[in-house]
Amino acid sequence: MAQGSRQEVRKRSLDPDSDAIDGERWLISIGYTDKSTKNVMVGLAAIELECGYKVYVGDCALHGLELWLQEWCQKRISGVVVASERISKLVTQALPEDVEVFHISSSQFDCARGRDRLEKASMSQEDLPDALAVFNYHGSVNALFDFMELSYGLSPHNKSIQVHQMHVEGLMDPISVHCQESLNVFNAIPGGTEEEKGAQSLFHMMNRTHTKGGARLLRSNLCQPPMDVSIIRGRQEAVSEMVEEEQGFVQVLTALQNVPDDAERVFKNICLHMDHRKQLGIRGSGARPGPDNKVTRLTLGFLGLKMFSESLQVLRNAVDPFRSDVFRKFKDTMDQAGGGELLELFASLFSENLTTQKAAFMSRSQQIFALKSGHPLLDVYRKTFCDATEGVHELANVCKVQNPRDFANLSVRYAEQRGFFFHVPIPHGQPNAFLEDYQGDTHNALPQGFVVLVNQGKAVQCTCDELNALNMRIATAAKDCIAITEAILDDKCGYIVENFLSQLVSMYDAISEIDMLAGFALLATQKQGYSRPVVTTYGPFVIQDGRHPMMEERIEEYQSNDTWMCEDSTVQVITGPNLAGKSTFLKQNGLLVLMAQCGSFVPASFMCLTPFKNIIMLKDSVHLGTTGISSSTQQSMKQIAHAIQHASKQSLILADEICNTSSSLYDTALCWAIAEEFLMLQCKTLIATHATQLCSLSQLYPQCRCFTLSARNASQDNDSGIEYTRKLRRGRPHESERYGIALAQNLGFPPDVIETARNMASILEQQISRKVLVESLPGLHQETVAFGISSQVACIKEMFSSGDFTPEDVFESLSKIRTSSS
Repeated sequence: MAQGSRQEVRKRSLDPDSDAIDGERWLISIGYTDKSTKNVMVGLAAIELECGYKVYVGDCALHGLELWLQEWCQKRISGVVVASERISKLVTQALPEDVEVFHISSSQFDCARGRDRLEKASMSQEDLPDALAVFNYHGSVNALFDFMELSYGLSPHNKSIQVHQMHVEGLMDPISVHCQESLNVFNAIPGGTEEEKGAQSLFHMMNRTHTKGGARLLRSNLCQPPMDVSIIRGRQEAVSEMVEEEQGFVQVLTALQNVPDDAERVFKNICLHMDHRKQLGIRGSGARPGPDNKVTRLTLGFLGLKMFSESLQVLRNAVDPFRSDVFRKFKDTMDQAGGGELLELFASLFSENLTTQKAAFMSRSQQIFALKSGHPLLDVYRKTFCDATEGVHELANVCKVQNPRDFANLSVRYAEQRGFFFHVPIPHGQPNAFLEDYQGDTHNALPQGFVVLVNQGKAVQCTCDELNALNMRIATAAKDCIAITEAILDDKCGYIVENFLSQLVSMYDAISEIDMLAGFALLATQKQGYSRPVVTTYGPFVIQDGRHPMMEERIEEYQSNDTWMCEDSTVQVITGPNLAGKSTFLKQNGLLVLMAQCGSFVPASFMCLTPFKNIIMLKDSVHLGTTGISSSTQQSMKQIAHAIQHASKQSLILADEICNTSSSLYDTALCWAIAEEFLMLQCKTLIATHATQLCSLSQLYPQCRCFTLSARNASQDNDSGIEYTRKLRRGRPHESERYGIALAQNLGFPPDVIETARNMASILEQQISRKVLVESLPGLHQETVAFGISSQVACIKEMFSSGDFTPEDVFESLSKIRTSSS
């Protein structure tokens, strides 16, 4: 980071009237902030320094950062502020060489402080994507403002900045933390046994990867799935191939298990072996490693690269029978990467028996003998090292012969700091002769020329002048060997970085994708009733026999349900009693969309969708952190306002029991208005509510449909009072069933209380004259059924017009409609 302090630089305001900085245009900040997603989401913040008052912010999954950088490489960028070596490498690969990268402390990516500073500096609160929620980009904003203040002396005035939100083309908008928690993407569903809790999140249920890169890519895709139809279809084709070709699939899984777990660390050790901070344009403090540790790290790095290259060859052979685009690109890249040349380099450079060693002396020997012989000076120093080492053992034998009583059990030990020393155990009850007269001064009790280093009670560690001399010869020879080895490895390492590293990193990214897709295939084969979704550029949103991917593991006979939505049916109002499954149905649709857009098969007999741009979860009493607003209702209202501002035809809205204030009348009115707004926006919307008055929307708007999760009053023997079928059916619930009163009766409420409740329910029902009039219309049930069938027919029409379905598929869907309506 550029040096400076608040006292050394002169502050200038960042307002519309400030002068541009000569020769500079954009300053960007990119960093990790949200630990809940384990460093797969990054926050982006960019300021246009030429005008000085436009700030662009946004969140992006790590796999989408490269796409975003490719878009921005066309602009003039003066610098990029980062807090991660991984991000710095992506930046230097994607942006021009003259773009300087500044490495700062990750503590400056403070989300809470960045949110407050952005809110104060924004010209209008409407510019903020969501003033209440904490996003990853808030940390990047704070780091950006800190860097500008220290480096340029610039600080924003209050109400002086226009805030714009950035989007990454080809990817869905990042799933908000609130939506992730509501859908249980990464957090476990409450309840269940201890064994179930570990697998009760979508990530843990889908994670069947074998590499760290594959698990990270899965997590990143669940945070921000792709929208590109060709990418999704390519992934689905690869999954289908692995599901169908069982023998080849087993070989792929076996090859993935052989990929080293620490491949990314290996790349880091190789890439950052020299003073690559300057080469990468990174400024920052950091102690330079000593030669011993450096050679060890480089040797282990080369050994890891060798193992990685060998695993690449095995995986290349395993995927050879597959023909989908994902595997074809992997094979083409593999053929062009020169893996065979790299293996030949390793074979010519390193000893064949080179392995990882942890013992101190073996590790030192590995540093000295890692390279093959052939260097004249290196061979001389190695001979000196070996002769001195043999001298140590010869000295130990001489000591045993000359002092058989004292050194009968003497052994040679090695420590990294002290070198070789003698370890002499003292037999229990039979102290050695040289310790019989020990009076606190062990030095006088040893044979002449020996000194005790450590007295361990049951043994002593000692040395002598001749052993010290041998240790000096060994240390000098080892130092010379390591210096020559370091020079050779530096040269070879630079050659590998220049000619192979970028291809190897690309190969690892390809392996991560194959690993993730292999996990999808493994999921489809291990689970029952999973099918491949149909992804279209234009078409309906249809799910037949859909199931909640995690809840079906808890319930033995899970009740599946259907979803039919298209341009002629965009809003569905779902009613039903508590515990009927309204929230589960909403989450089920959101989870299946996430799985489908990641490229996975889904728990449904059939699914069709056009990729969504965003998923917005609206839930009452949301927790968005400390914002200074104590009312949870105000927070949920703010969330709804944000949804209305950012919803579009490509949005999926999941509204679960929204607008629960102190008045049910005004709540219903507000819900009605919100539903009408979503109808006008034509976004796919599922509304779960207890306000049955919203069902009347279906009588006024043909695009709205009303459904209920059926239940029926149970016998007196049932403690719950209600039997939940959890089956979605058309129409409004039967008010005569009065589920709450039935539940209270079977739980032991006094009879007079139950009678009073029934009388009041009758009075309240009669007061809603408009609803009574609508319900009394003849043929209402037939009209509701007709509306439902017409919406499904409209969906089939969109399916047929998209060109992705055969006439047989259409006839099959029509037969299912006929069966369900009869």
